Amino acid sequence: MINRYGLLQKKGGTTLRRPAMLLCFSICCLLMLNLGCGPSNPDGRVSVSGTVTWNGEPVKTGNILFLSTSKGKSAGGGIVEGEFKLPAHKGVPLGNYKVKITAGRPSGRKVRDSDYPDQFIDDIEQYIPSRYNDKTELTIDVEGTIEDLSYELTDK
Repeated sequence: MINRYGLLQKKGGTTLRRPAMLLCFSICCLLMLNLGCGPSNPDGRVSVSGTVTWNGEPVKTGNILFLSTSKGKSAGGGIVEGEFKLPAHKGVPLGNYKVKITAGRPSGRKVRDSDYPDQFIDDIEQYIPSRYNDKTELTIDVEGTIEDLSYELTDK
């Protein structure tokens, strides 16, 4: 109950001024918010970045996927102009992985657009061989942050 002097009066006669009460309330709210926020990286993921080339040329656009060889979590991201970067919060947890790399390019054929049947679009073909994706031979053991991973893929 607030008395005529602007003081909060509790049972037993103790009083708190409004500013002090507001300060205590604000501190409690901040502490509760801080406690409610878990770690920003609960899976222990690490940043992984590097380059991907196909027959010596940077892969223009594609995807890289790190598939856990155990029952752990996987991670992946895009390849743009031959480079990829997975920041820690979306990165790769420590462990062993198979690496799948895919990339598409126009095949030179036109196909009917499934969304607009009266229009034709470029047919996109997967040009990276299956030994680098569906039947990947690529593996990696992630023991910490990797900043210079390099995949030099060839058709040979």
